[in-house]
Amino acid sequence: MRTHLLSFWLSVATISLGKGIHKANAVRVDYDAEMREFMNALPNLDDTPYGLGQRSDISTEPEEDDILASLDDEYEEAKHYAWNTCDKDLSESRGIGKFLDLPFIKKIASNLNPFGSKNLRMHFYLFKREFPECGREVNFSIERKWKHCGFNASLPTRLMIHGWMSQSRGSFNRDVKNAYLKKGEYNVIVADWSSSSANINYFSVVKLIETLGAQLAQFIRDLNRQFGGDFDNMYLIGHSLGAQIAGSAGKRLKPNQAMRPFIQTMEPFSLVATT
Repeated sequence: MRTHLLSFWLSVATISLGKGIHKANAVRVDYDAEMREFMNALPNLDDTPYGLGQRSDISTEPEEDDILASLDDEYEEAKHYAWNTCDKDLSESRGIGKFLDLPFIKKIASNLNPFGSKNLRMHFYLFKREFPECGREVNFSIERKWKHCGFNASLPTRLMIHGWMSQSRGSFNRDVKNAYLKKGEYNVIVADWSSSSANINYFSVVKLIETLGAQLAQFIRDLNRQFGGDFDNMYLIGHSLGAQIAGSAGKRLKPNQAMRPFIQTMEPFSLVATT
């Protein structure tokens, strides 16, 4: 009896297995047929327009700056994104900031440290009527910081150089900048050398005049080379040692690249140099 039952269940299992294998084979056949039909329907890659559905060559990818320069606005009314819209805030300080310029105090402390590294680099910030309080840094060593700064070569340019121990947010920069922008359309550029001017050793700062003047002259040349700025339309306005830096820059520029220096006494030991 047991032998007959075992034979019966083996027969049922064999029949079921056969049906399963047949069904699996049928699915495989249908799948393969559908895949062949799908692949045959695909277009020949040789007939595909260049770049469509193809992976680009990594070696030919443009540099980051090239990508930024080639970006278009998403739609006609979209405003172009301006880099670094507030690199330098020259709005009038309020509260305790009206009496204490903490960043400037830190610069004084750094100059008192005999082991501290000296920062002799000037920074240049552009102000216009469109952004009168928040200046944009013009840095020709970083492409995106001068290409998108908003400098307009068709406008007159005024460069201001503050004096010794002048605060980076001092009234000289703010008041002269505001006066020009109230008068008309200008490129007003503030040359900030407070990292060096914040040194109580006056005679040590005097030794930096020629170095800073060379930096200023190079910056003016770059305004001409990169933007097409007109040398005859650029005035340098310096206060105290800033006037000496302006004079140093003026003598480094070729005679056909700058007007003759004009120095006017405003108050004792305060000069304005226009080049």
